[in-house]
Amino acid sequence: MRAMIAELGGWEKAQKRFEAGEVRVNAWLGVKATPKGSRVATFIVLWAAAMREGLDEFSITEYQRY
Repeated sequence: MRAMIAELGGWEKAQKRFEAGEVRVNAWLGVKATPKGSRVATFIVLWAAAMREGLDEFSITEYQRY
């Protein structure tokens, strides 16, 4: 949902466009937002996998090296 709101220009613009009937939430709107959401999900899963390797915490630089 956040990705779709970002695609529409932010919460205020999205709300105005939705209330005006300009925007209908459908599969096509979701398809445009999916790449952003999948990148975030991939980052989170890979970070968790790296953490399971034994480190309690590490910086973004260490994560990039991993």
